[in-house]
Amino acid sequence: MHIAPNNINTEFKDTEENLTRNNYWNFQEYEANNFAARLLMPKDLIVQYAKKFYEEYKNQFKTLPTKEEFIKMLAEAFNVSKTAMEYRLKNIGII
Repeated sequence: MHIAPNNINTEFKDTEENLTRNNYWNFQEYEANNFAARLLMPKDLIVQYAKKFYEEYKNQFKTLPTKEEFIKMLAEAFNVSKTAMEYRLKNIGII
């Protein structure tokens, strides 16, 4: 996404800094994460799965799922981490 045309080094290497995520913030890393989230967890599909899971859970258990159960189910459905799903759900305003 951000490779300059004159840059002969087109390879990206993770560093300790961008892997730890402590106080590190980089706009290019943010854009890459945002792109990956939208690719792996499209909003329309999340909404569709969320509604389905919510109704199925409510019908089966006669109660509402906890936030943790909701995130876990969606993370498993999209094959992503619970943390990634939680961020995505927050970003699209579901939780």
